[in-house]
Amino acid sequence: MNQLRVHKSPAEIELMRKVGQASGRAITDAMRRSWTSEKKLAATLEHGFLERDMDGVGYIPVVAGGTNALNIHYTRNDSLIEWVLLLHCV
Repeated sequence: MNQLRVHKSPAEIELMRKVGQASGRAITDAMRRSWTSEKKLAATLEHGFLERDMDGVGYIPVVAGGTNALNIHYTRNDSLIEWVLLLHCV
């Protein structure tokens, strides 16, 4: 199994590039908007993946705002996104 992970065929590499580019575009499109809800952002990301001919998400997305963002395994994605303005004074 380890050998399969190490060596990729040209077809596998091409597919990985295609999926990486498509998912990057979906994420970039989502970043261009303002969000107030984790659920809406998560749904928009999933829609963006499907719209670009992917089968769906490869993992449950962690979409977290405010104190939820401190939990690396947060997957409820059901809270409002809290924006905090941090001012740094020198």
